[in-house]
This record gives sequence, C-alpha cells and structure tokens, in this order.
Amino acid sequence: MPAGPAHQDNLLLTIQEVARICQCSTRHIFRLVQAGQFPSPISLGSRLKRWPRVQVDRWLAEQSETNG
Repeated sequence: MPAGPAHQDNLLLTIQEVARICQCSTRHIFRLVQAGQFPSPISLGSRLKRWPRVQVDRWLAEQSETNG
C-alpha cells in the first residue's frame, strides 16, 4: 500500500516519535497530557500507548496558529 497522506493519517505514533515530531522530551509530552494541553494517547494494552498522527498534527497546527 502506498504511503500517501490518507495512509499517514491512520498512523499510530510511539511517545518517542511524538516527542521527535514536537521537538521536545517525552517527559514534556506526558506533562502536557496530564495538564490537558495535549491529546491523550490511545491505550492498546496495559503498557502500550499510541497517538494518532492526525491528532499530533492537529495539535501542532493549533500551536502554530496560537503562537503566531
């Protein structure tokens, strides 16, 4: 299957991938989640958390709009 835009929207990201994309630490991402300032991950098991790429991209776009 080609890796087009629709395919990337369905990607589930690890905390390390989210931190890399957002250019911050994994600890900072978890702090933002706890503060209600970042999307919560999807739980795929007791220790398996993933973030939908589309939610991370949307959050980044909102930050860009807010911070000018």
